Amino acid sequence: MSARLAVAVRRGLSRWDASPPPPAGAQRRLAAATASGGVAAAAVAPTPPPPSPSRRWYPTTPADLDAVAARTLQAGDDLSSDHPGFADAAYRRRRAAITAAAAAYRWGDPLPVVAYAPSETATWTAVWAQLAALRAAGGGGGEGVLSGDAIPQLGGVDAWLHDRTGWRVRPVGGLLSPRDFLNGLGAKVFHATQYIRHPSVPSYTPEPDVIHELLGHVPLLSIPAFAELNETIGIGSRGASDDAIERLARLYWFTVEFGLLQGDLAGGGSPYRAYGAGLLSSPGELARAVGLPPPFSGEGAGEGEASTSPAAVPEPDRRPLTLEAVAEVVASSYPVTTYQRVYYVAHGLEDAADVVAAYVRQVQAE
Repeated sequence: MSARLAVAVRRGLSRWDASPPPPAGAQRRLAAATASGGVAAAAVAPTPPPPSPSRRWYPTTPADLDAVAARTLQAGDDLSSDHPGFADAAYRRRRAAITAAAAAYRWGDPLPVVAYAPSETATWTAVWAQLAALRAAGGGGGEGVLSGDAIPQLGGVDAWLHDRTGWRVRPVGGLLSPRDFLNGLGAKVFHATQYIRHPSVPSYTPEPDVIHELLGHVPLLSIPAFAELNETIGIGSRGASDDAIERLARLYWFTVEFGLLQGDLAGGGSPYRAYGAGLLSSPGELARAVGLPPPFSGEGAGEGEASTSPAAVPEPDRRPLTLEAVAEVVASSYPVTTYQRVYYVAHGLEDAADVVAAYVRQVQAE
């Protein structure tokens, strides 16, 4: 599941001045890393200075995000000791190469091209197959740009998405602060990682990876109502107080990452459908959230899924998403490394967008 916003919020890192500068020596390491890691990137450009640590500044154009993307809280190769790939030196070197290419990217450059290895493609294909078995529970889309045979390049995804809703995708080397990430949404830009989860646990990831970004977020960003929901939260983050940023990040978590819609009871399907990207890129949690059997059995699901199997986790609490409920949403805590305990259910994407827009108007009036 995604931990993009959760990790930063739970650490209290929503301030501009909490975001560290780019890692020292990153530019010097780029040439060696990309040469050995199968990543093609543009020539290294000087890192722009970060903007003033004032919440009054915010990016208004995609080019402004060059400074934002350089301020990752946690780089893609900086793994915690409980990460599935922590002890895998080859996996960490691979992520370091992809992260270096993202750090060198500047707006207007060709998007980095990653020559994914057969083992990486196999992980993508395995997750694709599990999610395909749950297609009735949500997801799908991306026809013409996404398939189970190969991991798509960001360049093709970016062009496909821009043709449909005007959104852009740009690479990022790791976790951004909630303020930085939400500000990007306000400029209709989605920051996406390009590295993939560890092959030992294909159906689980403790942080955003290319599966989460491209199978979870991108297809729905091609739908106008969902794209509007994202942009609305992003615009609401512009110049907002630290407290408001934390509340908006929680609203994002319970809607864009783990939101549910009412399903097709009359047609004999699941009573719920997912639109949250954290669900749509996690086969085990997706099945549990909508009340379906998982698309795998036994311990073969991998450590992350097996440890949070339906037998080990109580039935989730599903609550209506209303403006009145948002006060509860934005004050709620949530687990990052296990299945969610609570999901909020909207009638449809348009209804979810309306509720989010109403709350953002309240934030802007503060």
